[in-house]
Amino acid sequence: MKPKITHEDVAKAYAELKEAGQDPSALTIRKKLGNRGSLETIQNILEKLRNGQNQAIDSRASAAAFESDMNAAVQRGVARAGAEIKRQAEEIRELQDKVSGLFAIEELLTEQFNEASAKVTAATDRERSLLAELSEARRQSTDSAMRLVDIAQVHHGELALLRAQLEEANARAHRHELRAQQLEGKPAS
Repeated sequence: MKPKITHEDVAKAYAELKEAGQDPSALTIRKKLGNRGSLETIQNILEKLRNGQNQAIDSRASAAAFESDMNAAVQRGVARAGAEIKRQAEEIRELQDKVSGLFAIEELLTEQFNEASAKVTAATDRERSLLAELSEARRQSTDSAMRLVDIAQVHHGELALLRAQLEEANARAHRHELRAQQLEGKPAS
């Protein structure tokens, strides 16, 4: 008794014949199986196998349609994501432009601050210099005033002495005039 054929035996023979480019009929499958199994049994298994393949083909068609739908959905998602990325990239460029503008403003303000700081430093230095000159002028003025006071006191004393000498000289001159008048015989005035 020959061993029974199985569904797997028929399916394997069917696939090998298809792969070899031959027609996988019940007769060619029986020959491939070494003339084992009845043609009726092989035919029944072959029909089940073909029905399964049709279902597989239907499943593959459904899978292909599903894959096509999924691909379309993925492409739409990619397009939306691409548009969103472009929008965000534009926002980033705008922000970068704003940041660049702010850096330029900061640079300008820093330059202006440094210039103003240098002017303030120069003005402060000039003020210190002028205050030093003013202080020196005040000191010299005070020294000059003190010398003038000293000179005035010295001259005041000399002036008083000169006045006294002048008065004395005038008094002598008056006395000499009186005497001269007396000597001339004129009455004294």
